[in-house]
Amino acid sequence: VSLWFLVKSNLHSYTLGVYSYTATPLGSTAIRLGTTATPLGSTTTPLASTTTPLGSTATPLGSAATPLASTATPLGSTATPLGSTATPLGSAATPLASTATPLGSTATPLGYTATPLGTTATPLGSTATPLGSTATPLGSTATPLGSTATPLGSTTTQLHPW
Repeated sequence: VSLWFLVKSNLHSYTLGVYSYTATPLGSTAIRLGTTATPLGSTTTPLASTTTPLGSTATPLGSAATPLASTATPLGSTATPLGSTATPLGSAATPLASTATPLGSTATPLGYTATPLGTTATPLGSTATPLGSTATPLGSTATPLGSTATPLGSTTTQLHPW
């Protein structure tokens, strides 16, 4: 539909103008210039939001989306890093490249030799004392078996046969 009108610009001159518009069908809402019509029955997406692809589930605001091809971790559990094996609940994970210690035994530190069960390890640099004997303190002289040691600083008295 076009409307014609005249505008008086000066005392003796007129300008002919034309105003055109398209009629909106009865019962519909006019679409503003620069916008796209929303199909009937759909909801418009708010500005600056992203639509969710068909068949997927939207992630609630403030939560983290699960990366593609990963599996969501149940609430309260810890995710297992890629390539590792999950540790059963209540057990301790064995560090990479180490060997698990059998239950009830004590692991031997790296660089040491395990001591057989029931024996006592000898400190580094010392000599083991034979079973049943008493070790002599460092720097002293052992007293022969059956004799009495003389206290330090005293002189021994020899017994004469008469």
